[in-house]
Parts: sequence; structure tokens; C-alpha cells
Amino acid sequence: MPWYEGPALLEHLETVPVMADRNLTEMRFPVQYVIRPDLDFRGFAGQVSSGVIRKGDAVTVLPSGGPPREVDS
Repeated sequence: MPWYEGPALLEHLETVPVMADRNLTEMRFPVQYVIRPDLDFRGFAGQVSSGVIRKGDAVTVLPSGGPPREVDS
């Protein structure tokens, strides 16, 4: 591109410091799969992308923003 003189996107991303950007206070858990073997149970599968979660922590589900639920396992 003749109008852009900066580094390529991949070249720039390889230089971004990621370890200093760790977020240990706000837990993020993108849900990748909903497990629903019957009508009495709904489980969520995914990977914690930031933060820490422990049994007994209150969790708010977004985007609904419903009332917080306690983590039980």
C-alpha cells in the first residue's frame, strides 16, 4: 500500500508486550458450548481468558446482566 509506511500488522503484533497486560481481577469466560443433557441442567464449557475464579464467587452472565449466581464447582 503506497499510502502506509508503518510495519505490517503481524510484525507489529509480534512486538506487543502481552505479559504486562494480564488481568487477574476481572474474570472473562467466553462460552464456547452449552451442555444441556436434560431440562434440569445447563452447563457452560469454555476457557477462562482472564482473571481468576473460585468456588463461591458470584458470577454475572452477560449480555443479559441477570442476577449474580454462585459458582458451585
